[in-house]
Amino acid sequence: MRIEQFISEECKMANIELEIYSGIFDLKVIDNLSDNDLHRKIGYWLSQYFEGDIRGVFEEISKNNIFEQSIVYETFFLLIKSRRELKLLAIRIMKYQLELRSEG
Repeated sequence: MRIEQFISEECKMANIELEIYSGIFDLKVIDNLSDNDLHRKIGYWLSQYFEGDIRGVFEEISKNNIFEQSIVYETFFLLIKSRRELKLLAIRIMKYQLELRSEG
């Protein structure tokens, strides 16, 4: 997938400066993504996540089957190269999953 597609207006990442963007994401991984619906959704979910809609993103992802959820989270981890952001994401995913278990 071309970087322009990943950071398009649809994904709401177009307003991020490339310098900041390249500090957070692995641009080579983006280049290797296929241009398909799931990868475009992943770009959109990441844009929503970084805008602060953390719970909403995880709720949307959880509507997918377990296989697709696995692909989404694996792709998140591959795309994010910032160690700080990666740690925050992992902690937030874990907390969300624990909340789901305690509610059920």
